[in-house]
Formats: sequence, structure tokens, C-alpha cells
Amino acid sequence: MNNSFPEIFKIIDMDHSGQKKKFVFQEIPEHYYDEIMNKLIYEYWSDEITYRSLNVINDPVSALDIKNTFKKYLAHKMSIGVFECKENDENKLIGLNILFRENINSINISNLNSNYYERITNCIYTFKKSYVEQLIGNEDYLASEMLFVCKDYRKLGLARQLLELRNYVGKKHNFKYTISMFTSPTAQKLAENEGFKKKCILNYNDVRMVDNEKNNPLSLLRDKTLTCMIKYIL
Repeated sequence: MNNSFPEIFKIIDMDHSGQKKKFVFQEIPEHYYDEIMNKLIYEYWSDEITYRSLNVINDPVSALDIKNTFKKYLAHKMSIGVFECKENDENKLIGLNILFRENINSINISNLNSNYYERITNCIYTFKKSYVEQLIGNEDYLASEMLFVCKDYRKLGLARQLLELRNYVGKKHNFKYTISMFTSPTAQKLAENEGFKKKCILNYNDVRMVDNEKNNPLSLLRDKTLTCMIKYIL
């Protein structure tokens, strides 16, 4: 295994919008972190059902909490990015999967200022912690957030290849398992195709959370599920 950072995993040529383009999959250098926070996360928030329901894109307190959480995960230096190669400019980050080390003792929330984000995160983490403890005890595993490809680059198989590379990253850092929470049926199906197994499902209908006006900020999640899935790293 290559222990240099950032490691390049593979480079592929592919047709995109009628042009031949080159894409590189690699670990994400630190100087891209601000771009992830300020650009990709806002695209992700407007696209991912949980964040959209919480309206975090218009809530600066929630937004700051989530940014700080994701920065903590990026600091593990395990995340994978896919970049469009540019001849005369820095490569363009068009997708990523944030990866980090986790165990039942590190599944927690701390120093959050947003009441909504804290409450939904606490609910999800309690669900996840119970499941992980039953399955693998307190063993470390490769955890994930934000499997995402920009809209203009979808349907090229890039998300599938990001998931495939999880095996390599897991082996490099000596993990036996990778565990993820998937919120959309599309992502769940993709994960199943890549060898992930469904182990536990949280129905958002069971999450009770209202604001001071007795509105449910999770109303968009009615009849939606969050699925915790595991893959044994080969």
C-alpha cells in the first residue's frame, strides 16, 4: 500500500457532454477543504433530503455546526475525491466521499449550537450507536459522510467508483468493516450493488420533533427511511 499523501488511486478517460475528459480519483488535499465547505456542501445540502428538510442552507447556526463536524472528519485524511483534470488550471473537484475512523465511543455530538441539528443528530447517532455495538462491539471501522457527485457529472458511474475505492482505503488503514448511513433509495441500491448489506432501518415517522410554532421541520421526511449498511472489507 502507498502511504504517501495525497495518494492517487486511479485516472480514467471518459466521454462527458460530447468531450473526452480525464478524471482522477485521489485522497483530498487540505487546500480543497474550504471549497468543500463553501461549494460542494451547499450543493449537497440542497440535494440531500435530511439537510433539505432541516433547511440548514438558510440556517447559519446549523450550517456552522455541520461545517465544523465535516472539517473534523476531513482531518482524518482518508476521504476520496474525484477531480476533472484541467490542462491550464488546478483540477476541479466534482465529487467526494468523506471517510473517517469511528467506533461506538466516538459516535457522539459535542459543542453544537443548533437545537434542530443537535436533536436530529442525537436521534440518528443513538440509532447508529446501538446498531454498531450489536454488530461489531467497540471495534474501529471506516465511517462515511457525504457520498456526492455534482449534478453535471452524474450518470457517469463516478459514485459507484467512489464506493469501490472504499475497499482500498479500508485495507490501507487496516479496517475490517465500513459502515454508512444511506438516506436515499438510489444510494441504498448502489451500496447493495457494491456489497453493502442492510442491517437496520430508521423510519423518520418515528422521529418526533417540532418547533415553537408546532411545525415539524422534518415534514419532508415523512415516509422516508435512513438505512444503516455494512460492508466487510475484502
